[in-house]
Amino acid sequence: MKRRTTWNFVIALAVWCGVLAAQQSGTGQIVGGPYVVGVSARAATVMWVVQGGEATVGLAPDKMDKSAPILRTEKITLTGLKAGNTYYYQAFPGEAGKGSFKTPPAGASQFQFVVYGDTRTRHDVHRTVIAAVLKYSNPDFVVHTGDLVADGADSALWPIFFDAERELLRKAVLFPALGNHERNARNFYDFMDSKAYYSFNWGRAHFAVINSDIENAGATQAERDTFWEEQSRWLEADLKGAQDAGMRFLVAHHPPETAVKRRQGENPRMTDFDAVFE
Repeated sequence: MKRRTTWNFVIALAVWCGVLAAQQSGTGQIVGGPYVVGVSARAATVMWVVQGGEATVGLAPDKMDKSAPILRTEKITLTGLKAGNTYYYQAFPGEAGKGSFKTPPAGASQFQFVVYGDTRTRHDVHRTVIAAVLKYSNPDFVVHTGDLVADGADSALWPIFFDAERELLRKAVLFPALGNHERNARNFYDFMDSKAYYSFNWGRAHFAVINSDIENAGATQAERDTFWEEQSRWLEADLKGAQDAGMRFLVAHHPPETAVKRRQGENPRMTDFDAVFE
């Protein structure tokens, strides 16, 4: 009886999600999603992005030649889910509002995921990559290593990202990392419903996602140092706590080492993690 109650609760949330979107869609244009983030064995968050208007600016009242969309996110968190299952949802009316996602399996299991990043420029290449992923794989989730857009504070860029990713994110969960081009902007946290650093498990694999963009992590050097120290302590404790995982992955925008000679030594803080990794 308890299982039936939980299942009805999830269905009710999904229906409410569709009703809410139907109400909201009349007040704006949907320019992103649906997509799913923050998935665990028991919960998931379905999101979409709505453009409610446009702001303009210029050097004179009759020469406001620059514009930016006014965006907001809508989301619903579904709870009472079960591990290792595929769930289907209707986020807003019409075929475009349909999607699906998987919850991570509880134990050892086969799964697929894809990793890519730096989708901030060359949108034609971005679309080609997404098309190839859809053609040649069936990922359970996507790990994005940062620089989703060229400037995280520019609201005009986010609909471009979501448009390129749309078909993939209708079927694969998104786990993003901050890149330097996100500039630690509020948009990233709003659109991704994410923290600066976090971890998740998928089967027996453990993933730790950190923010390697120290330059934008605080307004002052003291703030940046404090952030890095807190994140470093968290990461070491997180990896130690996952000793029993079959595999452990670290996701960050900046690597400890690089093959590009002119960039050697640009991120010594990441290189300092080598001892922790070992």
